[in-house]
Formats: sequence, structure tokens, C-alpha cells
Amino acid sequence: MQVAPPVPVQLSIPGKMTPGLTVGNISSPDGYVASLALAPPIRLTPNNPAFKYVCAPKVFSVPYSAYNVGAAVTPYPAGNNRVTIQFGVGAAQDFIAPSGLYGYVDIQSWLNQVALQQGWVASSATQALFTLSGLATTQQLVVTINPSPLTGGVFPAGGLSLSFVNPSPVSGNNDSMGPLLGFPAAGGGAVLSAVAASSSPFIFTGPNAANLAFVSAYLLYCSVASGAYSNGAPSQVLAVFNLGDQMPNTVFSVSASAAGGPVPLSNPGTISSINFWLTDQLGNAIPLSQLNGPLGIYFTIELAH
Repeated sequence: MQVAPPVPVQLSIPGKMTPGLTVGNISSPDGYVASLALAPPIRLTPNNPAFKYVCAPKVFSVPYSAYNVGAAVTPYPAGNNRVTIQFGVGAAQDFIAPSGLYGYVDIQSWLNQVALQQGWVASSATQALFTLSGLATTQQLVVTINPSPLTGGVFPAGGLSLSFVNPSPVSGNNDSMGPLLGFPAAGGGAVLSAVAASSSPFIFTGPNAANLAFVSAYLLYCSVASGAYSNGAPSQVLAVFNLGDQMPNTVFSVSASAAGGPVPLSNPGTISSINFWLTDQLGNAIPLSQLNGPLGIYFTIELAH
């Protein structure tokens, strides 16, 4: 059967897809590629001077949720999800943040949850042990350790230290959260210490800019697209989703004009399946399991104008 363009291609890739999962006519063999099976297939006249086809983006819905904290997050292959805390005279402990997309307020909440779970502060406490705030002009983070919610309103015997040192003195792993927050993983500034019996807050400013938003764009690739460019080289990019104005952990819409113009169709003829995959702006692959909602894709295959 000959199908005349424009041919709509519309799908919703489920969130949290894992390797080997199949949902309807969408499957993921490796957790990175989503493959759309077409039945019946799309049949187009092969390219000739009279028939030049393009993939024309229409609209997309994009979950902004790829992790910036986790066990192996680019550019932190060993992970960036640990802090080491010594409270009082007890032994130092490693604490591992759940993988996810964090802002500094989320990290503050997690640290205070650790303090509550460890029994360092009471559930009735009205002030936070840890407060993180940002300096907009320099992008540095300020960490305040406040003894007010502790017993007697003072730091315990032995004090309190929050360490970003690599390797961890407990596990030996090089998974410090410090560099993400603008604190070094070695040398001065890698350990934030509050002395015993003090009733005053201790305030520490990261010497480097924090960079929790190191992913600035998602690139959507499509196996039937060609002729686009990514990082200066030909690629199969169908659309680019800039993240600068978007709210983390939400799903946002992208129009055709914002996603980019039409790109050539690679192999007209019979198309029985189409593969899709995502990378960041540097070409690092994004696992589909990190998408916390469906990725909506709508484009048409049509004659070039």
C-alpha cells in the first residue's frame, strides 16, 4: 500500500522504562533506546529529484528529570551522592542520597532528614540543623550548621563534621557530593567542622561555583532522521530541548519552532520500526529509567518544501 505524506508519527514513551520492557508497541532493548514498532509499516517512494522527504517536528512533552545526583552520573563516573558525617564522639558514617534530580534546597531537605533519622534532632524541632543557600552573583553555596535544634542548643562533645573528602574515610569510595556543591574533595574546605559546646552557627561558603545544572539540554535522536548536526558532527538529532528556563522534576511542552526545523529523512521506502534515544548536550546517553513521566513525541514525515 502506498501511503502519501504527510505521515504523522505520534507516540508516548513511558516513564521509567528499563531494559527489556515492552509497553504496547514500544520496547526498550537496553534501557536507552525506545523502539516503536509500526504495523502496518510506513511505505514511501524512495528519494528521487521529485520526492525528498523530511521529518518535521510538531510538538513534544518532555520530563525534565535526568539525574544530577547518583551512583554513576556524568561527569561523575564514580558517583556524587555521598557525604560523611561525624556526630559527637561516634564513628564517622557515610550517608548516600537517593538518586535523582536535585536543587540545593532538596539536598538541604535530605541532610535534615538524615539528622532526624539518626536521632540527632527531635521531630518537634522547629529549626533546621543544616541550611543551604545560594549566592546568585557567584553561584556559590553557603552551608550553615545550626546547633539550635540539638540537645541544649549546643554542639555535642566531639563536635560535628560534614566531610566531602574523597576517598571516603569509611568506604574508600570516590563518590563525594562536594564538587557538585562547589566544595573540594581534598584539602582546605573539604571538611566543615563545628566545635563542641558552641551555641553559635557555623557558616561555610563553597570556594567554587556550585553546578547542579550541568545538563543544559536534551537531544532527541531518531533512527529515520539524518543531516542534523550535534557537537559539530552529522547526527540523527530530531529535536533539541533547552532546559534553561524549565523547572526540574516537571514535564514541559516544546513547540515545533523551539525544537528545531525539519531534518531529512534517512531512508525512504518501507519503515517498520523507528528508534528514539536521548543524550545531554555533550552526547552523554540518558537512561530512559531516569524519565519520571512519559516522553511525548509528535512529528510528521512529509515532502520537503
